[in-house]
Amino acid sequence: MVAGGIVFLLGSGLDLMDGALARLTGTASPFGALLDSVFDRLGEAALFVGLAFYAIRGGASESFLPIFIITLFLALIFSQGVSYLRARGEGLGVFTRAGVMTRTERVILLGIGLLIDQIFWVLLLIAVVSCFTLFQRMFTIRRELNQGG
Repeated sequence: MVAGGIVFLLGSGLDLMDGALARLTGTASPFGALLDSVFDRLGEAALFVGLAFYAIRGGASESFLPIFIITLFLALIFSQGVSYLRARGEGLGVFTRAGVMTRTERVILLGIGLLIDQIFWVLLLIAVVSCFTLFQRMFTIRRELNQGG
């Protein structure tokens, strides 16, 4: 778990630099921003798939495995939903970062959870707070759309 946490945090740190580097070199583009968003979602999903394999291959006891997998998938679904709502809101002309569980917070928490080998509790926290954030964003977008229309 610790090695995975180190690799995940290093990769996430590099991911934060790609947009800044593109802007610095004058190569930023809308397509580059699209690629960045797509690969952010795929990277997050890949980590969750890896955690599922880890749990299935013995990282979780047989009796705890269903709870772990359900928590993992809820964290993934709500995390992806939060990111989707941000993108969908922007497509509707509403720019929001409402909520406490943004991608940055998820990355930090996942990294810490891996480093201290407490990934289940981190996934549970991400699932619960991402669900809350999803509804925060949805109602923020609704309010903005109603005020604009």
